[in-house]
Amino acid sequence: MEILKKVSAILRDKDNFLIVGHSRPDGDCIGSQTSLYFLLKNMGKNVYMLNYGPILAHYNFVPGIDEMKPFVPENAKIDYSIFVDCGDLERVDDNFQPVGYVINIDHHLTNVKYGDLNYIDKYTSSVGELIYNIAYELNQKITPEIATCIYLSIMADTGSFKFSNTTPRTFRIAAELQEAGADISHIAQEFWENMSKKSMIVKAYTLDNLNFMYEDMVCWVEFPKNVYDSLELELEEPENLANMLRSIRGVELSILFREKNINDVRVGFRSKGKINVSQVAGNIGGGGHARAAGATLRTSLEESKEIVFNELAKYVGDLIPS
Repeated sequence: MEILKKVSAILRDKDNFLIVGHSRPDGDCIGSQTSLYFLLKNMGKNVYMLNYGPILAHYNFVPGIDEMKPFVPENAKIDYSIFVDCGDLERVDDNFQPVGYVINIDHHLTNVKYGDLNYIDKYTSSVGELIYNIAYELNQKITPEIATCIYLSIMADTGSFKFSNTTPRTFRIAAELQEAGADISHIAQEFWENMSKKSMIVKAYTLDNLNFMYEDMVCWVEFPKNVYDSLELELEEPENLANMLRSIRGVELSILFREKNINDVRVGFRSKGKINVSQVAGNIGGGGHARAAGATLRTSLEESKEIVFNELAKYVGDLIPS
């Protein structure tokens, strides 16, 4: 792939890099940032990682996580900004401005290709898999640290290899990562079985406030601002609430509404496949994958629900047999 060669050539020949991930980072974002960080550091490069967070406690085990900062150090020399897992620049921070030449590495179908160089492959399981491709192209050793971080990316974005984005190549890469030193049992335990007490309370609230539509094929939950604040969702919200709702028998689509502030509502979508939620989210200003997407609406919670439900009505025929 020509674009892979171009990206790899820059990483090989240049020296000063900033690796940028999206706010509220998930496992793929954190794993791809840190794996690329170690890859470049091992090549003798000058590297910084930027993420505005918050970074949840169950990522504390990730190698290099302490090097991920919500700021760029003063006097840092940066010639290239590498964005990973960011469909658009707004996912980083409303006020962030790129520094230097921009390289955009992503696998989201809805990526707007904002980079000077865009390495985007919607057919890969995760951005971590793309970092693996870069390491292979550069003929760099996959150290235990890099293996751990890439494995986290893949495991998180495939739902432990159960989502439809898991391919035979994904399994082959995972096997190589284990052989390279990734402790897959430890990674899975830290990621999936390290929930805080507060996160369990959030899950209990979610299960106690389920709403259903369209013959129970759509399940949704809302978190008004007072609930959002009282549950400390910014710090404690589990990443997989929408996946949990989607797991209910008969539910084809799950939706979470989170009112962070007045006229600031985050909407998360998960689909079993009958509805392409990247299209739904894209039509209201968001983006993502066919089965996992999201959007931020600058309206009230009630107005946001109306926008989403009106958009969703266009797809009802895909859910309910005639």
